[in-house]
Amino acid sequence: MHLDKAMKQPNREKFIEAMRKELEDHINRKHWKVVPLKNIPKDKVPLPMVWSMKRKRDPLGFILKYKARLGAGGHKSIELVDYWSTYSPVVSWGTVQLMLVLAIVNGWHMQSIDFVLAFPQAPMKTEIFMKPPKVPRDFIIPNLPQFTDRFSKVYKLIRNLYGLKNAGKTWYDFLRRGSIKRGWKPSLIEECLFTKNSIILVVYVDDAVLILPKT
Repeated sequence: MHLDKAMKQPNREKFIEAMRKELEDHINRKHWKVVPLKNIPKDKVPLPMVWSMKRKRDPLGFILKYKARLGAGGHKSIELVDYWSTYSPVVSWGTVQLMLVLAIVNGWHMQSIDFVLAFPQAPMKTEIFMKPPKVPRDFIIPNLPQFTDRFSKVYKLIRNLYGLKNAGKTWYDFLRRGSIKRGWKPSLIEECLFTKNSIILVVYVDDAVLILPKT
């Protein structure tokens, strides 16, 4: 759901609260820094920030929470200027099925993992500037003055952001490097499968399943 549509909903205040939390998370984690628009390189065009809003529901259709995700308008980015490569491996469904069957047949323990703000955990590889995000007129964030000047300031990304053309690749490369550094071994056949001793980690973008065989 786009921002304009969300702001016309009868429960718009729930979406506004979700937006506030999303922005505060990005700012507190220092995912960007504010710079004067006049100081950015001439070959760099600031990309738009876009909102994606949705209601997360349970299997019965009841609303669990309201979510607001801030992303980049990657469709405005320029190849070989803002990004070089976009390829990011995804685990095959056959591998997922095989791991699940092995776990069930052998009685192994399985634990799902949801990486919180996964993509922004990875540092930027290229220099990207963003326009301030659009917000409703009654949107207020106390003690966050960087949202008061929308026309002379832009945000220089320090961390990866959803929506960028190479966002998936940047996140995967970061995850792979960090996993190897911590003793995990990537499969030679399946790039999104890692092992450490007898533990198996299957990664699908920003979700994962940890499989622990019986000891």
